[in-house]
Amino acid sequence: ELGADHVINGGEADVLNEIARITHGTGADAAIDCSGSPYAENNALDCVRAHGRVAFIGESRETTIKPSDQLIRKQITLIGSWYFPIHEYDEIADFIIKKELPVEKLVTHTFKLEEAERAFQLFDERKTEKAVFVWE
Repeated sequence: ELGADHVINGGEADVLNEIARITHGTGADAAIDCSGSPYAENNALDCVRAHGRVAFIGESRETTIKPSDQLIRKQITLIGSWYFPIHEYDEIADFIIKKELPVEKLVTHTFKLEEAERAFQLFDERKTEKAVFVWE
């Protein structure tokens, strides 16, 4: 629904095998983990090809990785990012509009601006996911 060419449900299929099948054994060029799940972060590192790129956006309290196998020998680039810089907002908004992406399907919580203190508290407690502020 959001424009993906392939969707893999990790509860129903082996993610690494499916990515290998889709890429004819090459591996993905890039992987982004937004969940913060240690399992998903390891899958992201394992599914990319040599010289691939991985971004961790979701926060994880602790993840154990295998640096030699997942980073060094594959020579991948791993970055962490918590947000998009403001100078990229126009490009992101244009992309969403041009592709007519139903981004409302990503929203898990909405708050009125007056509820900002509570919204940020819930975010800090990791009780929200994709929250937006709305006003009338």
